[in-house]
Amino acid sequence: MSSKVLVIGLDGATFDLVGPWVAAGKLPSLGGLMADGVWGTLKSVVPSISAPAWVSFMTGKNPGKHGVLDFVTRSASGDGRPRLVSSLSFPDKTLWEVLGSHGRTVGVVNVPVTYPPKKVNGFLISCFMTPPSAKVFTYPEELARAIPDYRIDTRFALARHQDGRGYESKRELLREQYDITRKRASVVLRLLDAWPVDFFMVVFKGTDNMQHYFWDRRDILLDYYRTLDDIVGEIVARGGSAADVFIISDHGFGPRGSKEFYTNAWLEGLGLLRTRRSVGSRLRQSAQRLALNVNRKMELGRRLPAAVSGVASLVVNHETKVVWGDTTAYGRDDITSIVAVNINLRGREPYGVVEPGRDYEAVRDTVVEKLRAVADPDSGARVMRDVFRREELYSGRNLGSMPDVIGVPHPEYVVKNKMSFSRSVFLESTELMSGEHYAQPDGMFIAHGPDIRKGVQIQGARLIDIAPTVLHVMGVPVPGDMDGVVLSHIFAEGSEPFARQPVYQDTEEEKARVRERIERVRGLGGAKGLAG
Repeated sequence: MSSKVLVIGLDGATFDLVGPWVAAGKLPSLGGLMADGVWGTLKSVVPSISAPAWVSFMTGKNPGKHGVLDFVTRSASGDGRPRLVSSLSFPDKTLWEVLGSHGRTVGVVNVPVTYPPKKVNGFLISCFMTPPSAKVFTYPEELARAIPDYRIDTRFALARHQDGRGYESKRELLREQYDITRKRASVVLRLLDAWPVDFFMVVFKGTDNMQHYFWDRRDILLDYYRTLDDIVGEIVARGGSAADVFIISDHGFGPRGSKEFYTNAWLEGLGLLRTRRSVGSRLRQSAQRLALNVNRKMELGRRLPAAVSGVASLVVNHETKVVWGDTTAYGRDDITSIVAVNINLRGREPYGVVEPGRDYEAVRDTVVEKLRAVADPDSGARVMRDVFRREELYSGRNLGSMPDVIGVPHPEYVVKNKMSFSRSVFLESTELMSGEHYAQPDGMFIAHGPDIRKGVQIQGARLIDIAPTVLHVMGVPVPGDMDGVVLSHIFAEGSEPFARQPVYQDTEEEKARVRERIERVRGLGGAKGLAG
């Protein structure tokens, strides 16, 4: 049993970049870990974006259990307004909470969706989702005073929602990412010396941030990866030779799609949704078309369309209204990156018109069939890579809050679930970013250490498998409600984790469900009730 585990998250890192650079000898630290350990792709969740992915990692559960499907979630108050997700959005125990409950000490730095910081058996520094005005971003609170040079990269997330306009230039963005990365590395190294723990984890978000804006500049990305490679080497060395090391990413990456697919415009074209548009919405459509034409002819860096988009949401929200009485299906604007369609179900939706049961299934079957058949009007290519009914992807107590139909596009397309300003299903993308991960589920996995096999490429690892695997390595029972499994095939023959069978333990929640079922059965007449 390893006395120490070290996890380094490289958000959005992909073997599409790392593989060739390692082969060319340009990333010696990562290359050395791969040569003396195991490596392979790490399958993310749907959608492959940071919030649901990292929550799935830390809980070992699919989104149908923890309920996080994006950076925002529907308000529990029923007012229809999205709320930013946080560590309070899900009650599930995290990997470090489970470890702490078994007496293991933990240190956690910058893992997404850890704000506000919860009490742990050790220390925790929250993530980029920390509000800029937050007074407390660490546990214990006094830790913040010991790291005055630490920076949380809140600015990038805000700038991204403004299409990159939060920076004067890409050069400024570049400088900031290096500064944040180096300061985070410095603090991590000091903490490893000053506060020894059994489990330590840090996530570097700069890989994701840089790839969004510099996917088309491999020279810039390589320089940044080289900096991170040096940092990884220092952290691994500081962790000691007795530590088992896991390098993970929450999803892959690739070029951003050049076309946008508007879910609600598509549903409206099928007659499943009806809207009422005013003059303001039509004016905005004309302005957008003008911007696109100017952008094509003058190559204005896509800033004119972005500027038009600055007022777009106001116009759309106030000038385009859904006629709910004539709507049987709609795209959910609280979910990005995937087609997320809800049936306008009576009893669930505020203005539901579709009856549960046969009518619901008939509408859903229509959406699934039509979505699978959607083709690009220019090329004739299929737009969707995969289409699912929600129960085909998710399970658990939050299944009812998942979209009724989910569509994952091919990488050439970017899904927009917000209400469209026009009835155009396809539009040219106008965003500044050159890289995206919405349709790139293959993250990166490397494991290295005294308990790990050497020089082996593995298959089939999933992001939700990491938490149970770490628990097994550290001799802690795996909660029975985790969906992930222990990656037993990564362990070296003769190592302690290899020889020991994983132990799965019922959680209190599961025990309570069993007790409830027993009581219900007794009320129905014992064994006769069971048979019914």
